[in-house]
Amino acid sequence: MRPEQTPEEAALPGNKTRRAWLETPENPEAGWRVVEVVREDALRPTVDDGAGPVEVDASRLSDYDATFEDEALCADLSNLASLDAAPLVLGLGRRFRRGLIYTRVGPVLMAVNPNTPLPAAAGPHVTDVALVARRGAVEANASQAVVISGESGAGKTVSATKIIEFLIGRSSRETSRKSFERRELAKEELLSRLKASIPALEALGNAATALNENSSRFGKLVKLTYDGPGGARDVVAAHVEEFLLEKA
Repeated sequence: MRPEQTPEEAALPGNKTRRAWLETPENPEAGWRVVEVVREDALRPTVDDGAGPVEVDASRLSDYDATFEDEALCADLSNLASLDAAPLVLGLGRRFRRGLIYTRVGPVLMAVNPNTPLPAAAGPHVTDVALVARRGAVEANASQAVVISGESGAGKTVSATKIIEFLIGRSSRETSRKSFERRELAKEELLSRLKASIPALEALGNAATALNENSSRFGKLVKLTYDGPGGARDVVAAHVEEFLLEKA
């Protein structure tokens, strides 16, 4: 293309174009929109989103991923051809608007906090992660670790509680009804004590943030100990450790 071409001339029919994501800092709720790159330039390419050609900063562009259009494929975002921020964030948003707050990215499960109770729905769930961990602990007799991270108000405590409830409440393969009932009562007591300890531990370590009025300043390490023979292995103890994440 000739250097003297204007953005309007570059957009004339016959010029080769490509689709791209354009970051929209002026509209953070949208995040990105799809545009046609009608003139390539290392610093200031020209794009057209249907309203006419305009030059933009090249750092705002990323290659468009056509696999993003397959919603079924986006149930696991690692299936996408590109793992750039645009398809990841927009894919999470599209599923969230359909009431699907959980999305897989390979072995990682991402959650978008709805800040309201939701009915049970099909698809990936935080208990899927707990089930994989339990199988490793019970069937493979191997130590397991589940890392839950996110910004303040993301729902880490709720997710951790659901995983703990699942792991402690999951029934073992006991054949004796009396033994089974005894174990269930012990599980309920253990879960109750563990859940009751969390508010007490956080009482002096919380602070208000922009997203959460009661955000913990502590990280938590919850250890569950399994014991028992073979497939009857169950949680027999729990231990909570806290460590200060920030001082101000």
